[in-house]
Amino acid sequence: MEKVTESGIQELHISVRNLVEFILRGGDIDNRSSRMVQDAMLEGGKIHRKIQNSMGSSYTAEVPLKIERIEESYVLVVEGRADGIAFGEFVADEPAKQIEEQRLLEKQKDEMQIGEQLWYIDEIKGVYRNLASMEQPVYVHKAQAMCYAYIYALQNHLDRIGVQMTYCNLDTEDIRYFREIWEWEDLYDWFEHLIAEYKKWADWQIAWRQKRQESIAQLEFPYPYREGQRKLVADVYRTIIRRKTLFIQAPTGVGKTISTIFPAVKAVGEGLADRIFYLTAKTITATVAKETFQILREHGYQAKIIQLTAKEKLCMCGEDGTEALECNPVNCPYAKGHYDRVNDAVYDLLQNSDLFTREEILAQAQKYQVCPFEMSLDVATWVDNILCDYNYVFDPNVYLKRFFQEGIKGDYIFLVDEAHNLVDRSREMYSAQLYKEDMLAVKRIMKPHNFMIAKTLDKCNKAMLEFKRVCETYEVHESVGVLTFHLMRLASQLEEFFEKKSAGDTGCIERWEDYLRHLSILINNLHMVLEHTVILGGHVAPYFTDEDLSKIRHYVAERSTFDDDTSYIIPGNHADIIFRIFCLFIIFHFFFRLPIDIFTFVRYYNINKRKGGRTTNQLNLYLKSKERGTVQCRGQSKLKRV
Repeated sequence: MEKVTESGIQELHISVRNLVEFILRGGDIDNRSSRMVQDAMLEGGKIHRKIQNSMGSSYTAEVPLKIERIEESYVLVVEGRADGIAFGEFVADEPAKQIEEQRLLEKQKDEMQIGEQLWYIDEIKGVYRNLASMEQPVYVHKAQAMCYAYIYALQNHLDRIGVQMTYCNLDTEDIRYFREIWEWEDLYDWFEHLIAEYKKWADWQIAWRQKRQESIAQLEFPYPYREGQRKLVADVYRTIIRRKTLFIQAPTGVGKTISTIFPAVKAVGEGLADRIFYLTAKTITATVAKETFQILREHGYQAKIIQLTAKEKLCMCGEDGTEALECNPVNCPYAKGHYDRVNDAVYDLLQNSDLFTREEILAQAQKYQVCPFEMSLDVATWVDNILCDYNYVFDPNVYLKRFFQEGIKGDYIFLVDEAHNLVDRSREMYSAQLYKEDMLAVKRIMKPHNFMIAKTLDKCNKAMLEFKRVCETYEVHESVGVLTFHLMRLASQLEEFFEKKSAGDTGCIERWEDYLRHLSILINNLHMVLEHTVILGGHVAPYFTDEDLSKIRHYVAERSTFDDDTSYIIPGNHADIIFRIFCLFIIFHFFFRLPIDIFTFVRYYNINKRKGGRTTNQLNLYLKSKERGTVQCRGQSKLKRV
């Protein structure tokens, strides 16, 4: 965010969190864990407060810290809020290769060692992962604490300072600490290197802003004013100055688009806003807005403009026969190592273009082997005008969190095209359905086999029962946080299983192998009867690795009666909710040993239609988990393909 001081010097503000997450990010895009990250952020606030309140009187929570660095033509302001700062006994971790050794060392420190008395920074993170499997803190998390440590040490002239990472499991509330002691010289060198990496971005941003503001100052309305158009332009500008909302209704051809965009651009030139969002419900109206910005550019306006395209329209997977929208390193080559390359891709694009079209985004993504959609969102961070669908601003599931997340401030102008459509769209965005009966049914299934899952389901059922008691028709609640928390706990069971499997847990690996073998029985039997492509979809689909798919195809080929061709088995996208529930049901069966040996599927197929009535065929499929699965088909021999 940019500001201008009273002396006319530009200030460039960036938060500590945004700084480290931008410069130090690396690795893969992996949507298999994104839900857990979002959930952890949602519940993290409660855990923060609970831990902070338990730390004693020497602990100061939520300490604002800020540092100003004077550059050649601007002041860089790095600011944030440390979770905690304290003075007291501090014992640094000793290196340990094995988790068991680390636990022993921690126990020894607590019981025997006496730590050094010094100031230390505490950074608290709520997670769903197994804390025992963590050998070290996440580097980006630690980097935040190190930035706060640098600022605090600089302001208080400290030669040494401690950095403590406090991880708390949101399910169990178990806590694990990672502690380091930093000498001032080492911390200074590290921070200077971090700022040096960001400086090229800051220098470019300031230089471009200067160029943009100068062009806006010279910009004139591109056409002779029509009747009433000058008043409309003036009204829009006054509305922006007053930070109010203006509704405009006028017939087609009046020139509403140029009459709203032009004063918004002039307002940015006067420092009244940082960026313009042009929001539409249809692609065609976004195209009109893009053409209007282009007209202003032809008249001297210097600005960077991007039209955000839907993910499914940008995904480059699927063009070569692979499945699209599987955003993980297993299924998408552009997801693998994306964050290692995306900053270079964005910087290169910003240097060489001003109007970022879909074709240009795709070409750049191909050049750097990165995800075009995620890259386009990163580009949007640096542009002046963003053209996008309503969803990117208003939908709580897909909105641009880098602009609108809690704690992020920005001076934005919103131009909403055909705003009357926003009512219905908002109703869809904020609507969802849950059924209490489903919770109760699954609870009864799980009760004899997994106490924790059954307990969580019972809490979900009771929460929904409470809502049912107070709602005769409907009732507006500000929050359903209790129910949300229990649902997140329930969903974390699957994530926990795959974490253990990845860590090499023998029991989980054996259960997964067992699941793959039984799944191959199901696939073989279905294909033998229906002779159709089998798509491995549902909630568990993103967790299938290439090795897993090879095993499934191998097991199916072993059981196949006629040939070894398994090309009909392909990985798929997430299916509808019914299929997800089915997949989770199977997962629970094999992972938690539900005593179900026979799956019965009943389907009715229309064979033909005759005058006076129609004939149906009843197909009963009994899939038995034996050494070789068996299929029994009853009814007419002729089956209509579906």
